[in-house]
Amino acid sequence: MANGNGENGERELIDFTFPTEMTLIGNITRDPEMHVFASGKSIGKTSLALNERKYNKETGTYEDGKTLFVELVVFESMLDNVLASLHKGDRLIVVGKLRLREYERKDADGTPNGKTGMAIELTVNDLAPSLKWAQTSVTRVKRTTVSRGAPVGDEDQYNF
Repeated sequence: MANGNGENGERELIDFTFPTEMTLIGNITRDPEMHVFASGKSIGKTSLALNERKYNKETGTYEDGKTLFVELVVFESMLDNVLASLHKGDRLIVVGKLRLREYERKDADGTPNGKTGMAIELTVNDLAPSLKWAQTSVTRVKRTTVSRGAPVGDEDQYNF
């Protein structure tokens, strides 16, 4: 929901998904992790670093610019393949819908601290390894049901 006031005058948190798909290219910053909800549904998450590179005409070299970190959210249809295939440092080409989501921050013990944070997420529709600096081989797999482990988290923020 867009930023505004709720029924009782309290400020609503920002939650906006861009209506068009976009393509991002970057490097995974951590191994993908699986999150299981009480319903048994699961998602995978990892983070993608998008690095800006600029050519400096004076020095004749490329220089690093700012880095944007985007949380990738992968749903069950490709989750097993992502968990088995991707690792920290892998360069990916990812297609999905970008979502800006404001959330209530918590202290290390899980207690809300009254502050808000902003998450930049991409709900992944498809992804592939970049072959710019790597080689890969494709192995087709049969669809199977996998045990997902103990439930964690709140699935209401994701549209299953």
